[in-house]
Amino acid sequence: MSSKTLGDNEFVKSSNLRYISCHVSYMQAFNGARVGFGYLEIQQSQPYLSADIDTIHCPGKVWTEPASTIQMGQNITINCHSDKDVCQNAKKRMRLNQREVEDRLVSVINKTTVQLQLHNYNISFSTVICYTVCPPEKNQIICGTEFCVGHSPDMPANLTCVVYEYSDNMTCTWDPGKNTQLSTRYNLYLKSFQGEENKTFPANNASGTIPLSQMWKNKTFYVGVCAENHLGTNCSEELYVHLDDLVVPATPIIIQIIDSPLFKTTIQWEKQTAINETYCEERYKEKTGETWQNLLLYSMCGGFWGQLTRMVAKRWSS
Repeated sequence: MSSKTLGDNEFVKSSNLRYISCHVSYMQAFNGARVGFGYLEIQQSQPYLSADIDTIHCPGKVWTEPASTIQMGQNITINCHSDKDVCQNAKKRMRLNQREVEDRLVSVINKTTVQLQLHNYNISFSTVICYTVCPPEKNQIICGTEFCVGHSPDMPANLTCVVYEYSDNMTCTWDPGKNTQLSTRYNLYLKSFQGEENKTFPANNASGTIPLSQMWKNKTFYVGVCAENHLGTNCSEELYVHLDDLVVPATPIIIQIIDSPLFKTTIQWEKQTAINETYCEERYKEKTGETWQNLLLYSMCGGFWGQLTRMVAKRWSS
């Protein structure tokens, strides 16, 4: 569902509706106001939405320029126009993010239209309500809208893919870049080696999976990821892969660690992989440390269990 501006002479009240750009409901656009039958009362106490109103018809519209979603730091103009003279000679006012906008900041364009200009705006989601002050102290809504500020997506970088042994999926990860502040869709795609077929799979912002059942029999293809939001689209460089080269053997299970004098450590494990000619690599770190050290010594993982004995200069914890 695309982002809808609340300004086509009606508001739809629904707690289930969400926007692609900001994930905000129409209910939140009126947070800070009490909505009645066609009018708005700005309350000093905790306001609420009337439960018996599903659609509020506006005697005007509110819209933003250049768009309802803009780049972070860009200037934005909020326009409020009444289709008819709502409360003759009444002053038009705005509430931006539940705060009253000072009258001096609202420019009068003509009898039916006012305008608010915001410079270098950097709040990711905002709501605005335009209304008139009608005597005796009754505030009537003209309309309202919401707008979003963020970044176009960076090009996804460092794309890597693996197939964990016994898994039914290929798992891919990447660096999405900076936070866009907007809802951004990510899709993994497969492209056949000949380039004749393409398949797309939804993903989250930094990883995704592709079922092996969806891949082609020749096992050779290109993988890529694309990011898209209201401000643009960016795709990673394509990764050329052969499915057999992506398989990661199942990790052995350590069944025993024996520390003995003279700084000698013996590790016993149980093999989990069914792949032939796999090697096990020993690594270690201090008990309170964060960095693992790999020993440049390898051993065949053997049958269903194995054992490595190494002499190290200091006693370590696995």
